[in-house]
Amino acid sequence: MIANLINKISNLIYLIIIGLSILVSFYGLFFNYINDNDFILQIGTSMFLLFGLILILKYSRLIYENKHIRIIYFLIGFQLIGAIFKIQHYPGFRMIFVICSLGFIITYLHRYLKKDTIKYLDNLKFIWVLINYISVIFINLRIGFGYYLSIVSLVFFVYLFYQFWIDNKYLIIEKK
Repeated sequence: MIANLINKISNLIYLIIIGLSILVSFYGLFFNYINDNDFILQIGTSMFLLFGLILILKYSRLIYENKHIRIIYFLIGFQLIGAIFKIQHYPGFRMIFVICSLGFIITYLHRYLKKDTIKYLDNLKFIWVLINYISVIFINLRIGFGYYLSIVSLVFFVYLFYQFWIDNKYLIIEKK
């Protein structure tokens, strides 16, 4: 059901949202230095995290692997509960984000190690997932350089997306 919805959304919408999230993140980094407020940076990095994960899922065989995708759907749902906790200012939202991030890392690591052939793009995706969710863990545990790690993740995602674009250009560009 979710896989069908992901496949129906236009690739151009993903490209626009990812581009905007990268711009918002860089603006948020600049704004963070001026006002010491990281709200815009959190929005930008959250947007590219979500849509980057959707893009990886859309062109991955992960959607068709029942065991891993069910765990990821559960973790996404649990993370949405954590987001509701954060919006409502309930205690425990940070622990929910840490648990979900560790779950994403462990699930993707398990899938990565079970692959028969590992390509260059698979290595890049794994490194991006690792850097991205470690930054989420550091931010939620209030370890000082978590935001800088999220910027490294953003720059790495731009490179990953460039490599993904080169490998899947015929899939991403929609022909009319």
